[in-house]
Amino acid sequence: MIKLIGTTTKDNEVFLYYSYDKHIKSFFKTVTSNDGFAFNGSSKYVIVTDAKGREEAKYDWMRFTVAKQKSRYVCTYKVNAKSTPNLTVDVSAEMLRWKKIGKIENIKEFGSIVPEYQYKNRYVMYFGEKEIKLAYSSQLETWKIQEKPILESRKEFFDSGELEVARAYHFSDHILLLYYAKTIRDGQTYYQVGAAGLDTKDPTKVLWRLDKPLWEIPENLKNEPIKPLGIEIVHNQ
Repeated sequence: MIKLIGTTTKDNEVFLYYSYDKHIKSFFKTVTSNDGFAFNGSSKYVIVTDAKGREEAKYDWMRFTVAKQKSRYVCTYKVNAKSTPNLTVDVSAEMLRWKKIGKIENIKEFGSIVPEYQYKNRYVMYFGEKEIKLAYSSQLETWKIQEKPILESRKEFFDSGELEVARAYHFSDHILLLYYAKTIRDGQTYYQVGAAGLDTKDPTKVLWRLDKPLWEIPENLKNEPIKPLGIEIVHNQ
């Protein structure tokens, strides 16, 4: 069975990452799309190795998110296992062969590193699955967490429940932070997409936050067990 892991965008082409098991081996691949909906482009194998060159044994991952940093790409994801919930970081030169940096010991929630951006020579990552916090790192291996949340739930708004990081983007005058607002009804989680703008001169400072969701599950799909996979900007949409 194919397991969808995550998405990213390069040169207005959307990449969908997925894995599957065949016999006793686990495979990791990517397929492309020109519009983010019809993934009928070329399919290629993806390989992830550790510091000793050993390939990952099983690609059972969640929320594979990529951020470009100058001449390389950095991804974060979580292994789909209760015993190892920590966020993991890998690096790559072309998004097909990845080298593991390691687990982030003090972060167990989904995270998104801000692409093409550093604050005081440190990488910046927004993370969280209940509230959204910020962490800094100079070398991607260890991260210092700022304990005060950046975004919290708001009463009487669409995002009055738990907030989960979706994606961070870097623009010239602000950082765009997209997040999932979660509501539980009849034992099922419903997702809406919220957005906030952060100051590039101070990534802890919220410049604005939308009062209404950018997207929510359509009425005809509200009884389906839908979970978010990724958010991409392609052709300025």
